[in-house]
Amino acid sequence: ASQHLAGGGGVCVGKEWYRFPSSFFLPAAARATPSSSLPLLWLNSSFGGQLPRPYGPWPRGLSDIPPHMNDRNAREESRFSSPESCKFLVDFEL
Repeated sequence: ASQHLAGGGGVCVGKEWYRFPSSFFLPAAARATPSSSLPLLWLNSSFGGQLPRPYGPWPRGLSDIPPHMNDRNAREESRFSSPESCKFLVDFEL
């Protein structure tokens, strides 16, 4: 199945991003690095808070404060990807 994931792009989530269970449910290659074949990406939406960010490399990645973080839960534009970066889009309509 992994041969079908080649060619760039990622799994994109939009306004309902918090309903997506976790990047741990994506193929192992997707969790390795942001440049892997199928990363979890966020699209710009109506959500106004700070989005999650992958941990850095082991072991310091669990304790280091990554760049572009804030303690106000303020929106951070560097988290967003363009729709052209998506291979798959996960969304939910209520």
